[in-house]
Amino acid sequence: MKPLYEAMLDPALFGRTFAGPTFANWRTVAKIMDGLPLEADELALFRELTGRETAPSAPAREAYLIKPRRAGGTLFAAAVGLHAALQDYRDRLGPGELATVALIASDRRQARQLMNYVKGLIADSPVIAAEVTNITAETVTFAHRVQLEVHTTSFRSTRGYSYAVVVCDEMAFWRDEYSANPDIELIRAVRPGLANLGGRLLGLSSPHARRGHLFDMYQRHFGNDASDVLIVKAQHSQLNPTIDPKIIERAMAEDPEAARAEWFGEFRGDVSQWLPDELIDAALEGRTGGRKQSEVAFVDVSGGRHDASALAIAHAELPERHHSDAGPLAPPRLVLDLLEHVKAPHESEAVVERFAKILKERHLHKVVGDRYGAEWVVGAFRRHGIEYKAAELAKSEIYMELLAPFSDRRVTLLNDKRLVTELRMLERKPRAGGKADMVDHPAGAGSHDDAANACCGALWLASVRPVAMRISDDALDLLSTGTRGRFI
Repeated sequence: MKPLYEAMLDPALFGRTFAGPTFANWRTVAKIMDGLPLEADELALFRELTGRETAPSAPAREAYLIKPRRAGGTLFAAAVGLHAALQDYRDRLGPGELATVALIASDRRQARQLMNYVKGLIADSPVIAAEVTNITAETVTFAHRVQLEVHTTSFRSTRGYSYAVVVCDEMAFWRDEYSANPDIELIRAVRPGLANLGGRLLGLSSPHARRGHLFDMYQRHFGNDASDVLIVKAQHSQLNPTIDPKIIERAMAEDPEAARAEWFGEFRGDVSQWLPDELIDAALEGRTGGRKQSEVAFVDVSGGRHDASALAIAHAELPERHHSDAGPLAPPRLVLDLLEHVKAPHESEAVVERFAKILKERHLHKVVGDRYGAEWVVGAFRRHGIEYKAAELAKSEIYMELLAPFSDRRVTLLNDKRLVTELRMLERKPRAGGKADMVDHPAGAGSHDDAANACCGALWLASVRPVAMRISDDALDLLSTGTRGRFI
């Protein structure tokens, strides 16, 4: 089989799609990945894209392409996968074993697009179509014991294969409800499967926050001539010169940080993790002890079609006050006691009934939540004997209020996988006009913060309650020691 660069020029293979001038630089990327000799203009582009001086002389077994939006990356990913599927690996396969080409996408929509591109490239080439024995919605099987498959991001389902190539599309936006780092875990899962066939791992994505596997690889390997991991970082004019400059200008005027990520391949400097992992880990190991205040409850109720609903119950613990103590009491420890989570789809009325039963069992007759659903939520809880009140603060404000207790290691969490994942994924972004920073879950499919919202809402309520209770608590201490006059 010809190298990918030559296949992209051959009208019998991929040439009908990739042979034109629009894809000239993509063809150079293919040469760079395979370690082919570069012409003078290609060498200049290589240095721009990689930050390196010396072009590789051997194929890159691990490569990452940091690309702008609408640059043709998903189409190129499909071509890389299909080209690998046309190779013959039978001399390295065991009896009955298949060589697998995995195209892994951020969600099912992206996976469908990858497969559509693969099918389109096959349909354009009778030579390739002659090698195909079966096509389904998610697989293409070839006569020489190779199967191309599309997957969504699951490190559990990608183990146990012999991989010829693994292509990870839009990996900076991968989400998993039980893992904050699905990109890292999936890469660890597939790397051993590449060993037998000497396969290639290729990651492509528009950049996002300055964290995750793609950013880590960029920091460690970009511009490093000694590294065997290839990093290519490009902007829109280098990979898709047909984009109207006015579109870029408008994007830069509206949101420069977002535009630099989407069109210039720059990682966002304005997006940061709300809570560092070490503070979340500390909260999971947090202790309890002290004077326990009564429990409070916070609920996040959805319409039931797309988002989950969650109920959280928490309490505050004030430090024990000794007679010799002087000065103000130390801040309370905030403890999460219960987290109930109901996945979508669900019947909202049934969820409210379920949550109301839990509240009554814990002798709670009030619950706080956001303003979602307005009177519907109020009425639904009222029918079950629970008073529902809207929170005084918005969700983002509640998150920001809890920064201090988490930073002071005064929070104790339940070790719930969904909750921990959602907390680790929360992002903090500045807002224009001097407004307070916004905290929210990342955009995209598979990203939620229902459990985190309910949890942090309950912790916030617990943090507010001791402020109102503290005078009476101190008064009781003073009265119990016979120092009423001092109190007065």
